[in-house]
Amino acid sequence: MKVGRARIASAAAVLAASLLTTGCWGLQPVEKTGLVAVMGIDLATGGYEVSLLVGRPSGTPTSGGLGGSSHGKPATLDEAAAPTVGQAINHLRAATPLALNFTHLEVLVVSAALARSGLAAPLALLATSRHEVETPWLLVARGTSAVSILQALVGELPRPGGVAVDTITQARQGSPYQAGHLFTLFDEMNLEGDEFATAGARLRPTANGPRLAMDGVGLFRADRLVGWLDGGAALGWLLATGRASRPVLTVPSPDGPVGLQIKGDRRTIRVRRGPAGPVATIGIRVLADVVTLPPGPADFWRDPGQQAALRSAAAATIADDVSAALAAARSAGADVFSLGEFVRVSDPALWEADRATWNTSGFPHLPVRVSVQVALSSLGETVCPSLGSC
Repeated sequence: MKVGRARIASAAAVLAASLLTTGCWGLQPVEKTGLVAVMGIDLATGGYEVSLLVGRPSGTPTSGGLGGSSHGKPATLDEAAAPTVGQAINHLRAATPLALNFTHLEVLVVSAALARSGLAAPLALLATSRHEVETPWLLVARGTSAVSILQALVGELPRPGGVAVDTITQARQGSPYQAGHLFTLFDEMNLEGDEFATAGARLRPTANGPRLAMDGVGLFRADRLVGWLDGGAALGWLLATGRASRPVLTVPSPDGPVGLQIKGDRRTIRVRRGPAGPVATIGIRVLADVVTLPPGPADFWRDPGQQAALRSAAAATIADDVSAALAAARSAGADVFSLGEFVRVSDPALWEADRATWNTSGFPHLPVRVSVQVALSSLGETVCPSLGSC
């Protein structure tokens, strides 16, 4: 069941009133302004714990907030707990000499526990303040708390939140773990036959270099986290929904694994009425570079038989990945493929019969045929993939 915009607005009315009327989002002189770059929200006893990574203007005190301290770093980490997110932000405003400004909020991190319990209420204030907030990426802390993610980013340069944004950008360019925007969540909560997905965030177990890494794709039904896509399933989802950028696909061959970097893809989705109900077809066409080959003779690209076998193996691998993504999404009851939207457009009468139970009984049982075609280019050019070693 979708969560309507009216529900978000009503939940936000009390929370937003005190913040917006007292200038929480208002403009202040630069030397007195703390730009909030990253925001974290965790569940706490009786409410929420809000953590803010705040850029510290030159010349301002080196400590602030409720125990937060920069120790000479370009940002402070301030934390407060309260029954509502709005009240926690008010506590943080009262405890810092800076005027907190959210117009440069780049990343919002929520804990998995909070996401599973529902984001409509804790994010109601942001939902009603789009004109005051930068379009932030939404990440789900996986295996850790949201505040732990922010703690790892305090000392990262060149700017507060820069490492988080760079990590997301790199993931979008070369991995299956892509983040979604916060306001996309709000919009898709109000779309029928369409569900939201975003990346998980995990701390790396090393002290060298940035400690943040993307990890899996979280599946949402309305405002609640209900499952994850990992590995090949995440790549299958990207390709089936037209989101892939340049991820690397590893394909088995008799001589060893072959690395293909996908540089172009096209997908089509069709839904038709069958004797027993709607039937969907997902067609995917991929253009890929051969980037790594098994050790051996360098005449791979001269053998049409080997080329055909590799194309076939790549198509089978992609089809398996898409099928794995479909299985995970069906199990979670989250139509992140937007197949319900295609049913609604292609057969409105059929959609009206299925819309009320689409995620629980329609999408999980929708027959889906996956068709994949692969074309290869740059044959014989062995280069290192963007992820991992050669």
